[in-house]
Amino acid sequence: MRVAHLAAMSEPLDTKAINAAVEKGVEHLLSNQLLDGSWGEWLYLRPGSVAMRTYTLLRSGVHSGHPAIQRARAFILNHDNDATYVVSAKILALAAMDQEGDRRRIKRLV
Repeated sequence: MRVAHLAAMSEPLDTKAINAAVEKGVEHLLSNQLLDGSWGEWLYLRPGSVAMRTYTLLRSGVHSGHPAIQRARAFILNHDNDATYVVSAKILALAAMDQEGDRRRIKRLV
């Protein structure tokens, strides 16, 4: 089994399949976002999970002005939590959005 795994790694990547998977993931996230900007899971860590999903959407090509990103941004900025995961995810999302005041917000989080 290990040899088969190594052999599979040497095959060229199917970029069409990868891009299709990314597009499918983006569509899933966009269609399942709640009106409050969250995705409704993990109550205590929700600001972090929202930030991580926002970062994922941004890195997948969704523009920072997209309504889903703006709803998520409002959620992230309006929900505090000092858990390491949440702070780290917020920093990633804010850095990727890079909107006015975000660098100052990141400095306060650090």
